[in-house]
Parts: sequence; structure tokens; C-alpha cells
Amino acid sequence: MSTATLPNGSPASGPSSPTASPGGKIGGGYHGRSIPSSRVRSVVAAILSIYTVPLPHGADLGDVIGQHYSDLATFTDPLVRVASPTHITAQFNALSLLLRKSAIELHSYRVMGGGQGVSMDTTMIFFLRLLPDFFALRLRVSTELLLDSSGKILSHTDHWSLASIIESVPFVNLVYQIFRGCFGLISTYVVILIRMLQPVEAPRVAKRV
Repeated sequence: MSTATLPNGSPASGPSSPTASPGGKIGGGYHGRSIPSSRVRSVVAAILSIYTVPLPHGADLGDVIGQHYSDLATFTDPLVRVASPTHITAQFNALSLLLRKSAIELHSYRVMGGGQGVSMDTTMIFFLRLLPDFFALRLRVSTELLLDSSGKILSHTDHWSLASIIESVPFVNLVYQIFRGCFGLISTYVVILIRMLQPVEAPRVAKRV
């Protein structure tokens, strides 16, 4: 069964709510006031839950996004950019179509500079349908959440690299590493050959006046 976990291994949703990361401080400007710590925990738990397959405690994805996302919200990652809760819900519904289960580990979170949002550092493990666990995709994801004046998510941006997906898949990673090594050697020798074929200019001698 999929779980979203804190660094100490406890569930991040449901009765156990997340705690601030070591050294982190909940507070600062929140459009002129401090962010309530309960709101920060609620947003973090919501983000963890929408990446969890199946959803924890029988939650409804549309209800979770409707409760925590603004009507003007946008979602962006390296592959897509969509606007409105309806389109964001559709994107996260795709996870349940592609995955058998998922596991999310929260490493840390903190209030962003200026107190207008929250950033999260997570590891997400996705187990694809029709494939054994051996082929699970493991992603390190950095999430930035910009909140509006009511505390709802106005902008949700995920940062991850395509290379991290490739490197998480056995055999594919091996081929990828071999390709990178070969391409590096070939490109180096091509550059060296081009430089060798370039005509050497004779040194210029300054004319005496």
C-alpha cells in the first residue's frame, strides 16, 4: 500500500501531521501577516496526498484540489503546464491510470522567502502498471507553492530532471551511462580532430616605423 512519509517514517497525512524541518521556521510575511502553522501543515499534507496512489483514507482527488487550490491556480512541471483546478485534477488523475501504487517521502519543507509560499523537498517512487517493482521510477522532486491571500495554492511548480527518471530504471540506466560515455569520447575526439585540421596562422610581426 502506498504511503507518504516524513523523515522519521511516520505518515504525513491523516492523524499524524507533518512537522517543520530541522532549522526551519514557520512564519514571516504572508501578504502582511504570518502564515499559520496549521495552514502550512495542511498544504504540505495535501500535496503529499495527491501524489499518493491510491489516495489515502479514501479521499477524493477533486475535493482535495478544490479545497486547497485557487480557481486561478496553475500547475507546472518539466513536461506540462495547466491552469484551473479542473485541469490540475485531470493531470493528477493520470497517476492512478499509469501507476499501481506510489510512495512519497518528505525530506523537508520551509516557508519561502517573503512568506508567500512553501517549498518542499521529496522523493517520489512510482510503480508502473503491468511492470514489476524492479522497474519503479524514483524521482527527487523540489516543489514550490505560491499561496494567495486566502491561503490557497495559486501556483504549484515541480522541479525534476529527465535524467533522474532514466537513471532510476534498471538496464535503461546502463544503456544511458554507456551512451553518455561514448558520446563524451566521440565529441572530444571530434573537437581535437577539427582543431588539428585548422590551418595554423603564422605569428604576425610588427612592422617597424
